[in-house]
Amino acid sequence: QTRNSSTPDAIQLKTILPYLQRIGFDMEDFGSDTFVIHGIPALLEGKYNELELITTILNQFKANLEYELGLEENIARSIAISSSIKRGKQLSEEEMQALVEQLFLCEIPYASPTGKRCIFHMSLEELFKKFN
Repeated sequence: QTRNSSTPDAIQLKTILPYLQRIGFDMEDFGSDTFVIHGIPALLEGKYNELELITTILNQFKANLEYELGLEENIARSIAISSSIKRGKQLSEEEMQALVEQLFLCEIPYASPTGKRCIFHMSLEELFKKFN
């Protein structure tokens, strides 16, 4: 697939392209603000439209600029947010189990890429209050 970008988007994409390539995105700058997407990392393949994924990552990258993150941290955060399971998606029991296992393999499992808490402690009394 090919992505034509406006000049500001093309400049941003050129900036992050080497990092995207290192982590498995097979893309190249075709010139004239055009990029060719040959493939995406195997873990994401078949789950996302390549062009939409790159566009979402680029938009998330630009949104993260306000946080003054380092380049690699911004890109990692952008990819994590862009490729995450969206709220309301129905998951099978196996998918839920795999998600929990992956969460506990994370270096910092307590917060999502957006900073929301993933894990919290609740007493049995607090749990009962939630259902009454």
